[in-house]
Amino acid sequence: MFTGIQGYAYARRAMVERTQQHLVSVIRARQSMFDSWLEERKSDIGLLATLPTVPRLTELLNEDREVESERELIGLLEAVQTSNPAYEDLRIYNSDFQSLVEVAFVDESHEREDFLSAPLKTAIQDSQDLFFDAPHFHKDGAVGQHLAAPLFNGAGERIGFLVANLNLSKSLTPLLQDRSGLGISGKVYVVGPDYTILSEPRKNAAGKALGSKVSDVLISLGTSDNPVVRQYSDYLGVDVLGTAVRVDEMNWFIVAEIDSEEAFAWLSPVRYGLFLTVLGTLIAMLLVSYWLSYLLGAPLRHLAEVASRVRQGSVDERLQPMTGTEAEEVRRAFNEMLDALRSQQHELIQASTLASLGELSSSVVHEMRNPLSSIKVSLPRISHIENSIFDG
Repeated sequence: MFTGIQGYAYARRAMVERTQQHLVSVIRARQSMFDSWLEERKSDIGLLATLPTVPRLTELLNEDREVESERELIGLLEAVQTSNPAYEDLRIYNSDFQSLVEVAFVDESHEREDFLSAPLKTAIQDSQDLFFDAPHFHKDGAVGQHLAAPLFNGAGERIGFLVANLNLSKSLTPLLQDRSGLGISGKVYVVGPDYTILSEPRKNAAGKALGSKVSDVLISLGTSDNPVVRQYSDYLGVDVLGTAVRVDEMNWFIVAEIDSEEAFAWLSPVRYGLFLTVLGTLIAMLLVSYWLSYLLGAPLRHLAEVASRVRQGSVDERLQPMTGTEAEEVRRAFNEMLDALRSQQHELIQASTLASLGELSSSVVHEMRNPLSSIKVSLPRISHIENSIFDG
């Protein structure tokens, strides 16, 4: 039984190690996909910002709101959106953050004044490279992120900014929802710097995970240098095995999880077999204990019966031969004790009889002595009276 329990513990540990290897493999693959996605976004906006036509047209619009320049810029922005519909808004601002061109491909996802937030302005004002703003939630519940790149003219002077509104729910989420290697319950999602879930782990989930906070255990996993699998409760309270890796450039975490029930599914037959083994062992132990108890108790019960009859006066009772060396030794000792008691009883009866005879003899002698004493006392008187008679 103990061997079975120990074997189950080893099997469970092996399952955790196997799941760890699998999840680490999955999360590394998703990390590679994420890195590719990130490079594509940087390439899209970076290439558009450095394309000579864009700064040139932007500079023209700064000087004069020429319709042709504006149309040409709009055409370039629309070409980017056509190649990747995840860009919902593309806008160009001058160096004073005044809007020059606005191209919205969907209904307004947020207010105009919120598109270029104060933190984003501060971050890109002196930046030389592409900058990713903090993720945010749109009115329709989707997750968006603003990307901004500075625009420079041929002389290297900053003349404006290119800002894109990227819908993560349309671009990144489908990428991470790929079911490869995830089994039935496995899921991969992204967590923001404030530990809020930014991508829906499963399709057709109606945004149940978006905005939820992750477990503190997961946060500690994300800060580790190497992916480590731990068991914890996910955002739905389901017991899972999971791990996470940090995306340093974005300060995000990529999370991979699988339900513990599925991870340990193959242990169920082992657990069931172990349960039957333990149950069978316990039943066998009870039966053996009962049998041993009966076997060992039978001589004791016989001994008690004989002792009870002896106590009631049946002094000729003796124990019959018993099985087992110890029981036979007890039988002999008990019978010897009864024989000794019987012998002592005879001696006591004999002594009692003799004592009674002595008392009877003493009593008879005493009774005979009293009359004789009276006769002895009376004889002198009789003799005197007789002499008196004869003398007279």
